[in-house]
Parts: sequence; structure tokens; C-alpha cells
Amino acid sequence: MDIKSQIIREMDALDPNALQDFYGLLLNFLHGRRVDGEWSDLSAAQRSGLLDALSQVENEQTLPHEQLAAKYKNRYPGA
Repeated sequence: MDIKSQIIREMDALDPNALQDFYGLLLNFLHGRRVDGEWSDLSAAQRSGLLDALSQVENEQTLPHEQLAAKYKNRYPGA
């Protein structure tokens, strides 16, 4: 199997969000932009926090904005 067929086969297996991410990486590669620079500039704690947040989104462990805003409005009135 040639490389183009392998790439297409891999792309076909991606979910829509992963495909969008792949497309962004492909465009960055084709235009010579690095995508790892900002990530490598983050501290280990910052990277861990972002990965945890992404995991929570993927596992649908999020709260609607209105619910979160109400929680903190009640906790910090006048803020």
C-alpha cells in the first residue's frame, strides 16, 4: 500500500474533532509553522492542567456556563 492510501485510511478512521486537529497540524506543517513551541514553553503543571481539562471535556465532565457562573456568583457576591 502506498503512503497516500495509508494516510487516507488513517484519516477516515478519525472522529470529526481529531480530523479537525489533524487538518490544523497538516496546514501548519505545509506552511512551516511549528506547533510544539508554545507547548514546550509551558511548565509541567500547566501542561498537566491542560491535559486534565481536555480529558474532562472528552469525558463530558463539564458544566454549562450558566451553572458555573451562578455557583461563583453566589459564592462571591458583588464580584
